[in-house]
Amino acid sequence: MVTHHHVMHRAKRRLVIPRFRNLIIAILFIFSSLVSIYILRYDYLLQLTPNYHWYALVGFAAVDLILAMQLILTGLLRVWDRIVLRLAAIWALVSLLAVIADVFVGLQLPQGYPSITPVQAFQYLFLGLNGNSVPLGTSALFALYAIASVLCLLPSNRFWFNWATLPTWKTVLAVLMIGIIVMGLRPILLPLYLSQVSRSSESAYTQMVVPPIDHFTIPYDVSNKTVFLSLVAETQSSIPYNFNNTQYGHMVVYVPANWTIDLVFTNQEGITHNAVLIKPDVPIPTYDLVNDGTIIAQIPENAIEGNFLVSGQSGSVLVTNLSPGTYWIACAMAFPTPHAESGMWIILQVSTAIGTPYYTVIT
Repeated sequence: MVTHHHVMHRAKRRLVIPRFRNLIIAILFIFSSLVSIYILRYDYLLQLTPNYHWYALVGFAAVDLILAMQLILTGLLRVWDRIVLRLAAIWALVSLLAVIADVFVGLQLPQGYPSITPVQAFQYLFLGLNGNSVPLGTSALFALYAIASVLCLLPSNRFWFNWATLPTWKTVLAVLMIGIIVMGLRPILLPLYLSQVSRSSESAYTQMVVPPIDHFTIPYDVSNKTVFLSLVAETQSSIPYNFNNTQYGHMVVYVPANWTIDLVFTNQEGITHNAVLIKPDVPIPTYDLVNDGTIIAQIPENAIEGNFLVSGQSGSVLVTNLSPGTYWIACAMAFPTPHAESGMWIILQVSTAIGTPYYTVIT
């Protein structure tokens, strides 16, 4: 015989479990929002040129915080609990699918960066390879959303999926249609992709390039359209592999198209270095620059084959007829570790929209 005490006990248990589950899921969403903010702050690719990943992470952080607040309130007030859980489950599953889709589309990068394969995208996002400055960021987001989705789909007092919490086929279809529309409108909605409506690849660099506030003019001679770019591997730097005390593409040089670049590289460090100008086919330098793109110029000659400058030596090269686009200047040395993969590279942007050579440093 079921007593009134047992009924009250079970009712109280059913009440406590959803509240506790809502709190756990809310904490997971709070952590995921913090991870998104951390990636936004420390992923140097997003700092260099914010693309749709930047907007996506901002959206992730905002929605995560809103859902966390709603889960806590509905857990306490017992109002719209199933609706909020369903929304949280949909959001967690959509977020998981978005991360997976990003891998399979090759981790589309900012305008001017070449596309990469799904394998390279997976290595960058989940394994922290190829210079990923936040190696565990995507993996942490994926794990948090996966745990949240499982908890959202569990019933209160049993251990199989609560199919009543799963979205209906109409909801799934609506979410997919919204995703397709957003992806289709992305080139129009995101300022970074406005240049994609141009008919030629070269016209993608005819947008007006406005120098950032903290930028520094590079010496140049307008009469013969020559820019004098000097790079130094600084021995006083706190980082071992550097160009002008910068790493991982944080130094970005902007040069007008059809100008001559008088590039000088000086090695002040106690280890050997060189400088290689490359038109990349991958987003980040790897241990072997030969496979990363087209080699255009080298200091010294045959640097890509192992030639180098010792401490105190300098070298120079004249570079002409660079087509508009994104280039690297990287060190091809691989001892004791691959220098380029360890951060010794800068970005060179050549554009018809640039009038005066300058550089900026992303901090």
